[in-house]
Amino acid sequence: MKLLSCSVLSFLTVLAVAATDSCNCGFTSTVNDQSVLFTEAFETDFRHVADLKPSEWRPQMYNKTAAASHGPYGRLYSNATTLPNTVGSDAGLQLVVSSAIVDTLVPCAEVAAKRRDFFYGTYRVGMKLSNESGTCAAFYWYFNDTQEIDIEFLSKDFNPSNNSYPVNIVLHSPLSLATGFDAVKAGTWTVAYLPFNPAEGFHEYRFDFVQAAVYFYADGTYLAEMKGLAVPTTGGKLLLAHWSNGKAAWSGGPPKQDSVMTVQYVKAYFNSSEPGVVEAAQDRCDAHGMTCAIPGMTEAKDLDSGAAFFNLTSANGGSGSAGGSGSGESTSTSRSGGGENSRSTRGLGSLLTASLMAGFLLSL
Repeated sequence: MKLLSCSVLSFLTVLAVAATDSCNCGFTSTVNDQSVLFTEAFETDFRHVADLKPSEWRPQMYNKTAAASHGPYGRLYSNATTLPNTVGSDAGLQLVVSSAIVDTLVPCAEVAAKRRDFFYGTYRVGMKLSNESGTCAAFYWYFNDTQEIDIEFLSKDFNPSNNSYPVNIVLHSPLSLATGFDAVKAGTWTVAYLPFNPAEGFHEYRFDFVQAAVYFYADGTYLAEMKGLAVPTTGGKLLLAHWSNGKAAWSGGPPKQDSVMTVQYVKAYFNSSEPGVVEAAQDRCDAHGMTCAIPGMTEAKDLDSGAAFFNLTSANGGSGSAGGSGSGESTSTSRSGGGENSRSTRGLGSLLTASLMAGFLLSL
C-alpha cells in the first residue's frame, strides 16, 4: 500500500452539525504527526456486557499440550475463565488464569473478535493487569504466525521496589519464522517501560498500524515503533489473552493464586481489508457526510460520563461502520460526533473508495 497525501481535501471545513450527520465518512486520527482517515469503527464497552453470546466477541475454547505450548505445562482455554462483570469499580471482562492445574494444563482465557478484516487502523484497549506473578497478558492483532502484532505483559517482571514495569512489543513475521519464532533474533521485539504500575489501575494501551509501520502507546504517550518488512500487509483479527505455560523465560508461573486481567473496553477505528466494505464506505460518505476526530486517548471522565464512544456500536459488544449503529440494545451513553470534532467531507465518497480500493491509506 502507498500513503496518499490528499491536497484535494484542503477544502474540508469545521461545521457544527447534528449527530445524525456525523462520522459518515469516517474517523481521523493523528499517526506519526500525520492526520489519516479510517472508515470503520468497532467499539465494545465491556463494563456493560453481561453476556458474551450476543456480542461480537467469542471466548476461545481449545487445548494446547505442553509440547505445543513450548513449556512445562499446556494450556486449557474455556469460557469458564472468561467472566463478564458489570458490577463495581472493576467492572469489565475478566480473563482469569487459574492456579488449579487440570491434567498438566493451566486454565487460561482468550477472546477473539468475530471480524477478520481489521487492517490499517488505530487499536485501543482499556485494561487493568494482575500483580500475581506468573502470567502473560496480551492485546494483539493476528492474521497468521508470520503476520502478528503483540503488546504483552509478563507479571513476573513487574517490580514495585524499583518502579520497573516493562511491556513487550513484538511483531511476528517471516523473519521470526526463519529464526524459529525468536523475535529477538529477528529484530522484531523490544521492551518499553511504563511510568505506572499497570496492576494498580486501568490504563489505555494502543497501537497504530499503518503502511510499513506500527506505533505503540500507553495512555497516549509514545512507547516504541516497528517498521519495515515485518509489518503485516493484510487484514486480520483482534484478540485479548491471559495465559501461563510455566516457561521460566516468558510467562513464568503458573500463578500460585488465580490471576485476573480486567478489560473495560476495546475501541478500533480502521480500514477494512474487504472490498465490499470499502465500497459501502462510499455509499455512506454522501454530500453531507462528516469525519469525526478520534481523541489521542480515552479519559476516565469520558468513560464515567459516557462520552467515550461514537454511538456506532452496541455496548453489548457490537461493531459498526461510520455513521451506522450496531445491532442490539445499547446500554452506553453515546458521544456526538458533531461540533468541533466533525469536518465536512463534501465529495469525498468517490475519492475515498478509489484510494482505498487502489491500496492507499488516505491522508488528510
